[in-house]
Amino acid sequence: RVRARGCAAPMQRSVSRGGYTRQAALEEGFLHNQLTNADLIKRLKVATETLEKYDDDDDAVDEAKKETAHLSSSLGEDWLLEHKNKDVRLLVACALADILRIYAPEPPYTEECNADIIKLFIKILRGFQSPEMTPQHPSYSIHFYLLERLSNISIFSIIPDLENFRDELLKMLVQAAYDIAGDITAHQATSKVTDHLTSIICS
Repeated sequence: RVRARGCAAPMQRSVSRGGYTRQAALEEGFLHNQLTNADLIKRLKVATETLEKYDDDDDAVDEAKKETAHLSSSLGEDWLLEHKNKDVRLLVACALADILRIYAPEPPYTEECNADIIKLFIKILRGFQSPEMTPQHPSYSIHFYLLERLSNISIFSIIPDLENFRDELLKMLVQAAYDIAGDITAHQATSKVTDHLTSIICS
């Protein structure tokens, strides 16, 4: 199994953002396409906080898969993967990173859906190319969290198994990594970003 370094403690079922409980995030229909962007973002924040607290030890993973089944199914739907709101897409990507960690080495999605998820990750990582994406940017910490997560748990290592999309995705990933490394604004966290990019490519 692919393991994350510094994995968080098991989920605590307490009240979280917007009055939603973390238990509610695991219930069927928690995420649906009739929500306003504001409410959807609140719910996605609860979902990401819930998922990141799951351990991926072999003894706990079967229970984690059962508990996250509804949420993992919702997160793989096209309306979320292709959402027009960039903040929604960013939170969806963070949640999916933990879903893939929990379910490693076999993601709970079709090959086509896995390819769309990888494309979403790459698209969001390209946000580091923006000269505005410095540690002072409001979404920098979430972008960096995703980058660190993707690096630590070697999510892109599933690409060779996606036979119908492998060449396209490898080309996209390598090109994005070089573009980001070349365009990234010089700031105090530059070396950390490039270190994680190097780890992703090497994996």
